[in-house]
Amino acid sequence: MSSFSSSVTLGTPSRDRALEACSNSDIKTLHSMLSEQGELAGKDDDDLISLFMARAACTGQSKSLEYLFAQYPEFPLKQNSLGTVHNNIFYGQNALPIYKLLVERYPFLREWDLGEVADHLGSATMVNDLEFATYLLEVERVDASKARFFNRPILRLLRMAKSKRVSQ
Repeated sequence: MSSFSSSVTLGTPSRDRALEACSNSDIKTLHSMLSEQGELAGKDDDDLISLFMARAACTGQSKSLEYLFAQYPEFPLKQNSLGTVHNNIFYGQNALPIYKLLVERYPFLREWDLGEVADHLGSATMVNDLEFATYLLEVERVDASKARFFNRPILRLLRMAKSKRVSQ
């Protein structure tokens, strides 16, 4: 572990300021917070880097992600460290631009899903993110018949929703 990751524990002001900087794409503050610890944070600490990247993904801050990519080119040391970062794409703002940025850097994320919750298309559809759903269908060529949300086929859920609207 680097000196940063061992000195910045959950709930500390330094970590919280760095997370806030990730949320606002305040690269100057983020760089300062990471640099003041001596060597830049966590070159061997996937968990800490993942925490910062997840915050940037959830808040839709591509500039923060790009900065973190540049600072930590070896991240992730363990592929599963990207789990929270990946999932936060779908729970935050600017999902499509963040998704594109992450899959450009980590192409294998295209094959990931949200576990039992949904796959990419199912998630985008259920939050009514038409731009993201269209991208997945037209550019990534995702098969709509395989899309799911809570283990239910998304096409069936959409048909049920449509029939309820028609009958009302």
